[in-house]
Amino acid sequence: MTQSQEETNLKHGKEHGSASLVTGNLMSVLRCIPMLSIMGILFFLSSVPGDAMALPDIINIDKYAHALAYAALALSVLFALSRRFCSRHPYRTVIFVFCFCLLYGISDEFHQVFVPLRSPSVYDLMADGVGALLAMVLWLQGWLPILAGFLPCPWQNKSK
Repeated sequence: MTQSQEETNLKHGKEHGSASLVTGNLMSVLRCIPMLSIMGILFFLSSVPGDAMALPDIINIDKYAHALAYAALALSVLFALSRRFCSRHPYRTVIFVFCFCLLYGISDEFHQVFVPLRSPSVYDLMADGVGALLAMVLWLQGWLPILAGFLPCPWQNKSK
């Protein structure tokens, strides 16, 4: 590649014929929006005082809510990750996403120490982990076909 071609490519946001780094970085940031939104919603909900939140009178409904919320968080973290990494390293992806969700769950439970009429619960944290793990197992097994166009698939051709 000549000097003038390199200057032209750099001027147009290309480096050695690859797509623009700015566009790639923008897409990476945009793919984080669902994850950050869910994290914000979870933080907001854990900030609500205990007497202000009315849940239906169903046994362990709060644990089901935790599991569902953290399954959604796990899928949104998966959405934010690189498709290439996820398809090349599906088991590392599962471990990373699970640990990320579990650490966020720990921080969420710690946050509740400072909220009136709320307290941290190991059972809530277990429900968080179960929800995240269930979502990752479903993804790993390919049982989320409705989301296959949005999430990186571990069963895709690894040469991509």
